[in-house]
Amino acid sequence: MGQFTHGGSCGNLLGKTPAPELLELLSNEKQVTARTPQTFLWHTADDAAVSVQNSLMFAQAMSNCKVPFEIHVYPHGRHGLGLGAKPGNVAGRHPWTVECARWLKELGMAAAK
Repeated sequence: MGQFTHGGSCGNLLGKTPAPELLELLSNEKQVTARTPQTFLWHTADDAAVSVQNSLMFAQAMSNCKVPFEIHVYPHGRHGLGLGAKPGNVAGRHPWTVECARWLKELGMAAAK
């Protein structure tokens, strides 16, 4: 298991002693190729469940393969933050939602307002 692997998720999904080949296959940053789709990433630096290093390693792999990506690391926020608001509270959305919408518009994947 890697240094930044979330042990609970790994154990729940793969069992107590997963095969090294399976760990390699399911390490997202090790599967990036030039054919990987461009990606929008966001993470919180103080996520207590999953280290921000996971997103940083994925972004580095994207960069190494010259695949376009955008990454935002916010200083605070719990794991599983999602939209950051209660349903229906559009004003309380986390900033990543606005940034992602802008990114999608720039790529022509969402209608501009």
